[in-house]
Amino acid sequence: MEFSEYFSPIEIPGPFPKISLGDSINFFSDKNNFPSLKGANIAILGIEEDRQAVNNKGCAQGPDHIRKHLYRLYPGGYSVKITDLGNIKQGHTIDDTYFAVSSVITELVKKKIVPVIVGGSQDLTYANYKAYQALGHTINAVAIDSAFDLGDIDSALDSQSYLGKIILGLSLTMLAPIIIGLAFGEINPTLDFLISLEIGLIF
Repeated sequence: MEFSEYFSPIEIPGPFPKISLGDSINFFSDKNNFPSLKGANIAILGIEEDRQAVNNKGCAQGPDHIRKHLYRLYPGGYSVKITDLGNIKQGHTIDDTYFAVSSVITELVKKKIVPVIVGGSQDLTYANYKAYQALGHTINAVAIDSAFDLGDIDSALDSQSYLGKIILGLSLTMLAPIIIGLAFGEINPTLDFLISLEIGLIF
């Protein structure tokens, strides 16, 4: 599958120190030269999407802000080839963005490349989940958050309901979700619900 049309090139201010991540990562900077995935172990993809972000508008610009700091770090003593595919462009509709995200992740996983998503709103986690569901993979999920974004059963998918949508779709494709950092003042129906699902909780 050719998915370069989903991406826009990125501009990362350099130069970067020798042997830093920015000096070694192959990233999409020329619109006429999409990076090759041959030999890649990890693929970074930013997502320019925040239409379903609740109280977090502007997170669509997060990918490039993250890269400014990430690229100045130094790798450890391991041999890993990292390719930065650039940013997935905002689709005409939010569902177009979800489709692009799921499609790209599916293809990367098929190639045994680990996708690393930066930026965008939390609802994009659902599109990530759908990619693994489509492949029939059993996966583990860990959410680090101060709130459980369950939402209402009939509410639209957004950054405050995405976990509820994932749990409703739980099947053999997901195993043992773990929620870290929940802040509950007292036992409440949400906590009872999580315990009934045998979801691991770390406070």
